Amino acid sequence: MAAQRFTGTSVKEVLLRVRDSLGADAVIVEQHQDQGQVVVVACTELHEAESLITVPETQALSLSYKRQLLELGFDEAYVDRINPKVASLRGVLESLLERVPLFAEPLRGRWQFVGPPGAGRTSAVVKLGAHWIAQGHSAQDLLFISTDVDRIGGTELLQASAQALGVTCLTMPAEQVNDALRGRQEALVLIDREAQCRSILGGVSSCLVMPCTLSRQAMQLILQQLVQGPHALFVTQVDNLNRWGEWLATLSDTGLPIGWIGNDGSIVDGIRIASTEFLRDALISQIENFQTTTTFN
Repeated sequence: MAAQRFTGTSVKEVLLRVRDSLGADAVIVEQHQDQGQVVVVACTELHEAESLITVPETQALSLSYKRQLLELGFDEAYVDRINPKVASLRGVLESLLERVPLFAEPLRGRWQFVGPPGAGRTSAVVKLGAHWIAQGHSAQDLLFISTDVDRIGGTELLQASAQALGVTCLTMPAEQVNDALRGRQEALVLIDREAQCRSILGGVSSCLVMPCTLSRQAMQLILQQLVQGPHALFVTQVDNLNRWGEWLATLSDTGLPIGWIGNDGSIVDGIRIASTEFLRDALISQIENFQTTTTFN
């Protein structure tokens, strides 16, 4: 439905007309005074509003934009750094996401996956391996290794998944990995480390597996406790994420690049390569799900 124009003598009166006509989830595109009348332009879909919104060059970031970003979990100081000279919500989010680092390199070489208990390290390894094979690589060029040998059941899931994918899987203590890798020729080695590991494997890139549902304080504590900073991040449990902004702002401040995003889907479908477009659309979708009436000033 195209945007509609509503007028009245007070904001309350006009917003009631908007609600009666378009429903409680109407998106307010513009609100201003015109010859003593309150004028509101509104539509029913957030995406429709994007092409209609204009922002004067001298105006600060729209209070409505700011409110939506705060609802997403971004703190006020973070939001205030956004370039206000953008003409759509999509533009606002893209400006915000410019500060969120992404790991854009092809997955290759040797990677160890670390993270707190329950983060989903094994699942991350399996999904990345399955995704890599789905891209046309040979299972013979992929190697799984599990160092979680001291925990009951610590290696079984990776072994079973490797068998299903046709991938070789080795199990051994972490201190034996470097020796075991000597002379091996696999293009990609994915190592499922034990929880709270302290030893860092030489010549191996590190990927932190971290649930996005953790609080900002918990995420910062995990990053501080790592012996060596990771090269990339695998985000898990996005199906349960209520406020994308909190962890995006934290990662922006730490400079840790997001590489992959995992959900509760199947092995192949349950992973997405992190990109500005994916994150922007996820934020827009979450804003739409808030079902709040917003006013653009």
